[in-house]
Amino acid sequence: MSDPADRALAEAVALFNAGRAVEALRRCRQALATAPQHAGLQQLHATLRLQQGDAAGALAAIAPVLALHPGHAPALRLAAEATLRHAAHLTDAGRAAEALPLLSALTRQQPALAPAWFALALAHEDLHAPDAAAAALRQVLALQPGHVEAWVNLGLIEQRLGHLDAALDCHARAWVLRPALLGRIAMALCSQRSGAVWLDAGALEAELRRRAAPA
Repeated sequence: MSDPADRALAEAVALFNAGRAVEALRRCRQALATAPQHAGLQQLHATLRLQQGDAAGALAAIAPVLALHPGHAPALRLAAEATLRHAAHLTDAGRAAEALPLLSALTRQQPALAPAWFALALAHEDLHAPDAAAAALRQVLALQPGHVEAWVNLGLIEQRLGHLDAALDCHARAWVLRPALLGRIAMALCSQRSGAVWLDAGALEAELRRRAAPA
């Protein structure tokens, strides 16, 4: 291995594999200073930044790799994970408006990625855009019909929109997938403006079973 950048990459990987992530990151940065276009170093640099909790930095580090190799599967996976982590941090901090374009771009780039659609739905919910949130949740369920939280959230949104019948259908799907949700569903149904009250849990269970039967 005669190329200095390749040697530096091997050294950084060896440091990382030995549990010395901070030193690996330092060696990676040193090498990138002289070989900034080395794809292997860029990939490792992004991986190490993400591993240390710097999702925004990992996104910036992996961007050059994807610019040159847009279909590179490991880079796409890393970019997706970094985007989801960074967007979750922004949303949790009350900055969903900043997370929204990141997640929208991710769903365009990787439309089969159900977690990206779910995160997009959460951002829309935080921004009080129920129709957009519902559309994103339907994308989740088209990709992953067993996504319980997507069914629950969609049911709650349908209630807020005044669509009780559709909400009950969603709650029924969630209940079939996770019967322990019965109490949570009952609470949701009676706590929103558009809802209903079941005094008998058995009657609610029968209604959910009836609605879930065709599915």
